[in-house]
Amino acid sequence: MILAKYRKYSTSIIRIGLGLVFLANSYIAFVSPDEFNRLISESFLVSLLPVNLDLLVKFIGVSDGIVAALLLIGKGQKYVAVYASLWIMGVMAVIGTKEPADLLEHFGDLSMAIYLMLNGSQK
Repeated sequence: MILAKYRKYSTSIIRIGLGLVFLANSYIAFVSPDEFNRLISESFLVSLLPVNLDLLVKFIGVSDGIVAALLLIGKGQKYVAVYASLWIMGVMAVIGTKEPADLLEHFGDLSMAIYLMLNGSQK
């Protein structure tokens, strides 16, 4: 098969793709924090964690930025993928099923993270 010789790059492609997703979310958290503020303020999280929303959104931006950087440079893929999986499941719990397209998008992101947990390198 023509594509068989490129199979060795599949994990890297998934890793970079997921890294770019986290990079985009980090960027949005800093450039357009109102989007995150709205999602969080409409969730159960506000009553559960009495924290400053602006501070929480900055934390999200930093966390997503660190995950993005680690995925893009390929360090600790399996460990970062475990954290990313838990983070994405948390996001899915916060958003709920109000936005079906967002839920589907997050299932896709979670699938990539789980793939990296199972197939990524530990270095």
